[in-house]
Amino acid sequence: MNEKEKRKIIEEEKLYFEEGEPTKKKKSKTALIVLVFIMFIVVTCVTSYYVMSYIMLKKLNLNVDLDKDGWAELNIDTNGDRICDVNCDNNKDNKPDYNIGYKKIAIAYFNLDTDNDNRPDKNMINQKDATGICRLNCDIDDDNRPDTNLDFDGDGTAELNIDLNNDGKCDINCDYVGNKYPTINID
Repeated sequence: MNEKEKRKIIEEEKLYFEEGEPTKKKKSKTALIVLVFIMFIVVTCVTSYYVMSYIMLKKLNLNVDLDKDGWAELNIDTNGDRICDVNCDNNKDNKPDYNIGYKKIAIAYFNLDTDNDNRPDKNMINQKDATGICRLNCDIDDDNRPDTNLDFDGDGTAELNIDLNNDGKCDINCDYVGNKYPTINID
């Protein structure tokens, strides 16, 4: 290789490195700007989520005693985390919509929300047969709480306040006290 060819190769390499450096710097700056933008979006989303959650929790009236008897009937917070656990009212109509408990028992049995999306997923109230007659967890008085044919364990069989003739009144295993145990006509 002669001197002329060596100089040509050196000039080409020099030209390559001189042009390559600014391109690398531009790519680094672009990547940095993109990362800062992504971080800004993430921080904004997380912050707004926590702010909205705080606002929603503040607006949610927990442990509401509707009939002034000293027992909470609506939006019951059982563990003190300021989130409704039983008899949760989504639409503020003073009727529970999901995680519905039975009378004064602060445990959710009906319209259970299993995936925490504030919508019922399991053991629904007013389960009707093909003819349109309610067979399980029937809400007779339209208060969003089942009154007859109560299925506490979600197995499809009524355990309490069983209405055999579909007249809206309990015939077998009737609980008149409200403690989840039959008090009359026990089968």
